[in-house]
Amino acid sequence: MKQRWLTLSLLMSVAPLAVAAQPWQKDAAHGIVKKIDAAHGVVTLDAGPVASLNMPAMVMDYTLASKSMAAKLRGGENVDFTVVARGNDYIVDHIAPAAH
Repeated sequence: MKQRWLTLSLLMSVAPLAVAAQPWQKDAAHGIVKKIDAAHGVVTLDAGPVASLNMPAMVMDYTLASKSMAAKLRGGENVDFTVVARGNDYIVDHIAPAAH
C-alpha cells in the first residue's frame, strides 16, 4: 500500500510538468487570403501544404498573433506566412505579400 501511495504521489507531481511543456512547431507557408475577420483577429487562407506540420493544402482559418496584422491584408492577395502549431491551435505570427 505504501508503494502505491508513493507511485501515485510521484505521478501527480510530474503530471503538471508534462502539461506545461506542450511541444510546438513553426514553419513557413504560402497562401491566398480568402477572408479577413479583423474584429476577431482571424484570417482564412487557401494555403499550400506544410509538410513539417503534416498539413495538406487546404482552406483554413488561422488566428493572427496580433489583431493589428489584419489591417495589412487584402482579399485575394498572395501571401507568405509563418504558422506556429501548438496542439490544435494554428497561429500566424508573420504574414506579408508574397515575394515575386
